[in-house]
This record gives sequence, C-alpha cells and structure tokens, in this order.
Amino acid sequence: MSGAHSLSLTVRGTEEEVRAALSGLAGIESLRFSEARETGAVQVQVECAQELDLREDIFYALARVRLPLLSMSSRSLSLEDVFLELTEEDSGGEDTEPRESGGAETGETENAGSDPGSPETAETGEKEVKDHDGDL
Repeated sequence: MSGAHSLSLTVRGTEEEVRAALSGLAGIESLRFSEARETGAVQVQVECAQELDLREDIFYALARVRLPLLSMSSRSLSLEDVFLELTEEDSGGEDTEPRESGGAETGETENAGSDPGSPETAETGEKEVKDHDGDL
C-alpha cells in the first residue's frame, strides 16, 4: 500500500443522501461522517486510492442529486499518516485524564499548589491580609 488520498467535504444534506449519491463511485475506499458547523450539512471524510483524483466525480455525483457542495479540501497521506490515524481510532479515546486542572472552577488560582510556600495561593493571600489588618 502506498498511502491514501483523503478528501474532506462539507455537503448540505443528510448522511443518508450523501452516502446514496456517492455509493456508485468507483475508487472510494471509505466514508466517515460527522456533524458540520453549518446547519443542515454534514462533514464527510472520503478515503480513496492514492492514484485516483475523484474531486470532479464527487462534485458531479452530488450536483446530480442537488446536494450543494459547500467545501472540499484534499490531502495525500503517507503510510505513517495512515498508521497514526488507524492507531488513534483503535485507542478509542482511552485518555480519560483531563488535560487542564479544574482549579479555576473551584476558586483556586492558577498557581495554587505550584509552590506551597508561595504567597500567591488564594488561601495564603487571605491569611496575609487578615494578619496585616490585625497589626494596624
């Protein structure tokens, strides 16, 4: 296998309509659908063989059934890119740890806990103000 060619489409219509319109095209290896930002549209990832350029065929297939093509972009994937995409799909989002701490939601400052002796934590800052007020 020499890699793959990928097209990203945004089409006004439903998944079923787009799938039916593209089902007759030779050379399409897979279709992946997701929700588009545009109302009433779907995002479609079309994987096809490296040597095929299906852009015009896809355009005319969608036009025949009056499904407006809102955007189309193309990229070629190396074997490494294909491998990375396949292994990311297989992991199925197993990374369950949050990437950011919930400190902002609990009222702690961003630096809280970074240096326990630092006066920049919310708790220490409060104590300093109270102690200072008591000295006056």
